[in-house]
Amino acid sequence: MKFTPVFTQVLSLYSRIIETKDGKMLPNGRFTFNNLWVLYARIDRKLIKHSLEWHKVMAWSIYGVLHRMAIEAYVTNIYHISTDDIDSTLVEMYFYKNLQGEGYEEMLLEYERNT
Repeated sequence: MKFTPVFTQVLSLYSRIIETKDGKMLPNGRFTFNNLWVLYARIDRKLIKHSLEWHKVMAWSIYGVLHRMAIEAYVTNIYHISTDDIDSTLVEMYFYKNLQGEGYEEMLLEYERNT
Protein backbone atom coordinates (compact mmCIF):
# COMPACT_ATOMS: atom_id res chain seq x y z
CA MET A 1 0.00 0.00 0.00
CA LYS A 2 1.32 3.42 -0.95
CA PHE A 3 0.19 6.48 0.98
CA THR A 4 -0.32 9.02 -1.82
CA PRO A 5 -2.86 7.15 -3.99
CA VAL A 6 -5.06 6.23 -1.02
CA PHE A 7 -4.74 9.75 0.44
CA THR A 8 -5.78 11.31 -2.87
CA GLN A 9 -8.71 8.94 -3.34
CA VAL A 10 -10.09 9.46 0.17
CA LEU A 11 -9.50 13.21 0.26
CA SER A 12 -11.61 13.51 -2.91
CA LEU A 13 -14.57 12.09 -0.94
CA TYR A 14 -14.51 15.07 1.43
CA SER A 15 -16.15 18.35 0.47
CA ARG A 16 -13.58 20.92 -0.62
CA ILE A 17 -15.06 23.55 1.72
CA ILE A 18 -16.40 22.41 5.08
CA GLU A 19 -18.51 24.78 7.15
CA THR A 20 -17.65 24.80 10.84
CA LYS A 21 -20.11 27.41 12.15
CA ASP A 22 -21.72 24.62 14.15
CA GLY A 23 -18.59 24.18 16.24
CA LYS A 24 -18.96 24.00 20.00
CA MET A 25 -16.49 23.93 22.81
CA LEU A 26 -17.45 21.23 25.30
CA PRO A 27 -17.10 21.62 29.09
CA ASN A 28 -13.93 19.49 28.98
CA GLY A 29 -12.29 22.01 26.61
CA ARG A 30 -12.61 19.84 23.51
CA PHE A 31 -14.42 20.86 20.36
CA THR A 32 -17.12 19.22 18.29
CA PHE A 33 -18.09 20.06 14.70
CA ASN A 34 -21.27 18.28 13.68
CA ASN A 35 -20.99 19.05 9.93
CA LEU A 36 -17.48 17.60 9.84
CA TRP A 37 -18.54 14.54 11.83
CA VAL A 38 -21.56 13.88 9.58
CA LEU A 39 -19.34 14.14 6.50
CA TYR A 40 -16.80 11.71 7.98
CA ALA A 41 -19.54 9.26 9.05
CA ARG A 42 -21.02 9.26 5.53
CA ILE A 43 -17.60 8.56 4.01
CA ASP A 44 -16.90 5.83 6.57
CA ARG A 45 -20.21 4.07 5.81
CA LYS A 46 -19.40 4.15 2.10
CA LEU A 47 -15.97 2.65 2.71
CA ILE A 48 -17.36 -0.04 5.04
CA LYS A 49 -19.88 -0.99 2.37
CA HIS A 50 -17.03 -1.59 -0.07
CA SER A 51 -14.67 -3.22 2.49
CA LEU A 52 -11.90 -0.68 1.89
CA GLU A 53 -9.95 -1.00 5.13
CA TRP A 54 -6.93 1.09 4.06
CA HIS A 55 -9.29 3.82 2.94
CA LYS A 56 -11.18 3.69 6.26
CA VAL A 57 -7.98 4.30 8.22
CA MET A 58 -7.13 7.12 5.83
CA ALA A 59 -10.60 8.68 6.21
CA TRP A 60 -10.18 8.67 10.00
CA SER A 61 -6.69 10.17 9.70
CA ILE A 62 -7.91 12.93 7.38
CA TYR A 63 -10.82 13.57 9.75
CA GLY A 64 -8.34 14.02 12.61
CA VAL A 65 -6.33 16.62 10.69
CA LEU A 66 -9.46 18.42 9.48
CA HIS A 67 -10.77 18.50 13.05
CA ARG A 68 -7.51 20.07 14.18
CA MET A 69 -7.76 22.61 11.33
CA ALA A 70 -11.37 23.36 12.30
CA ILE A 71 -10.35 24.11 15.89
CA GLU A 72 -7.52 26.40 14.78
CA ALA A 73 -9.88 28.27 12.45
CA TYR A 74 -12.77 28.42 14.92
CA VAL A 75 -10.76 30.04 17.70
CA THR A 76 -9.81 32.81 15.25
CA ASN A 77 -13.46 33.32 14.18
CA ILE A 78 -13.10 31.58 10.83
CA TYR A 79 -15.99 29.21 10.28
CA HIS A 80 -14.89 27.05 7.38
CA ILE A 81 -11.91 24.96 6.36
CA SER A 82 -10.71 23.74 2.98
CA THR A 83 -9.23 20.41 2.03
CA ASP A 84 -6.93 22.46 -0.23
CA ASP A 85 -5.11 23.50 2.95
CA ILE A 86 -4.60 20.04 4.43
CA ASP A 87 -1.04 19.07 5.30
CA SER A 88 -0.45 15.63 3.77
CA THR A 89 2.64 15.11 5.94
CA LEU A 90 0.51 15.56 9.05
CA VAL A 91 -2.13 13.19 7.64
CA GLU A 92 0.61 10.62 7.04
CA MET A 93 1.73 10.97 10.67
CA TYR A 94 -1.87 10.42 11.86
CA PHE A 95 -2.22 7.50 9.43
CA TYR A 96 0.91 5.80 10.74
CA LYS A 97 -0.19 6.35 14.34
CA ASN A 98 -3.65 4.94 13.60
CA LEU A 99 -2.10 1.82 12.04
CA GLN A 100 -0.40 1.20 15.38
CA GLY A 101 -3.78 0.60 17.00
CA GLU A 102 -5.09 -2.80 18.03
CA GLY A 103 -6.19 -4.97 15.13
CA TYR A 104 -4.05 -3.25 12.51
CA GLU A 105 -0.80 -5.17 13.05
CA GLU A 106 -0.75 -6.80 9.60
CA MET A 107 -1.63 -3.54 7.86
CA LEU A 108 1.14 -1.76 9.78
CA LEU A 109 3.69 -4.37 8.71
CA GLU A 110 2.58 -4.09 5.08
CA TYR A 111 2.72 -0.30 5.22
CA GLU A 112 6.20 -0.32 6.75
CA ARG A 113 7.42 -2.77 4.08
CA ASN A 114 6.18 -0.46 1.31
CA THR A 115 7.46 2.88 2.61
